Amino acid sequence: MHTTVAEILALFHSKLDEVYGVNEVETFARLALEEYSGVPYAEYNRYRNKEIKNDGYNAAIERLLTHEPIQYVLGKAWFYGLPFKVNTNVLIPRPETEELVDLIIKENPTAKRIIDICTGSGCIAISLKKNIANPEVWATDFMDGALGVAKENAKGLEADVTILKHDALSGDYTALPNGCDVIVSNPPYVKENEKESIEPHVLNFEPHTALFVPDSDALLFYRHIGKAALSKLRAGGVLYFECHTDHATEVANLLLTLGYKSCTIVKDMFGRERIARAVKD
Repeated sequence: MHTTVAEILALFHSKLDEVYGVNEVETFARLALEEYSGVPYAEYNRYRNKEIKNDGYNAAIERLLTHEPIQYVLGKAWFYGLPFKVNTNVLIPRPETEELVDLIIKENPTAKRIIDICTGSGCIAISLKKNIANPEVWATDFMDGALGVAKENAKGLEADVTILKHDALSGDYTALPNGCDVIVSNPPYVKENEKESIEPHVLNFEPHTALFVPDSDALLFYRHIGKAALSKLRAGGVLYFECHTDHATEVANLLLTLGYKSCTIVKDMFGRERIARAVKD
């Protein structure tokens, strides 16, 4: 069955406007049109009368009605200018994580050895590999589903990244290289008692193992990774963490206690304390 771009847009608005609002639905429709029919996102108005197959759109709308994120529906999320495969095994890459990647690239344009811990989709590791002058990059995760996605992304985006299964809480980092210029991690950092404040599209679809930490130990991953990174970084090497905005200062203080020479907090585009940056002596 064929229809037109304008009719698909009208279908999305008729089914979803009351749930999401006009502007968000317009974005959903344009993303779906680009993915399913090759209609350029930025130029969709030029194609309003173009006939296309009505394949996938009704199923996408049904999934969106359950509040499933559009990135999972389409199986793709854009991050730092690259299309990453995503599914419910991995978190959807966030704009604040793009800021983390941008900071690392700007501060370490000649980094030779990089580790990304808790890599998920591989978006951090792969973006660093593609935007820094030929570094060796390792990416680790504990979950098999996430490792599968990261490997697919590395292959699809032609990024030579070594992807390893590794438990960041194990204390055993012998499989990872020494003498690193940069170690980065966006670990789980949302406390269990914050679940009530989490949006349904996150709580009901994104992997809880990548989101939550015990209420009694919000810095669990930062402590384990921060301690191990001291033995893996070269002198002057830098550890970067994405942080919960309520705990960035605690993370910085922890890293200083562990023995880092200095630690600074970087705010995101909204002025929230988001990144902790620590230098090894």
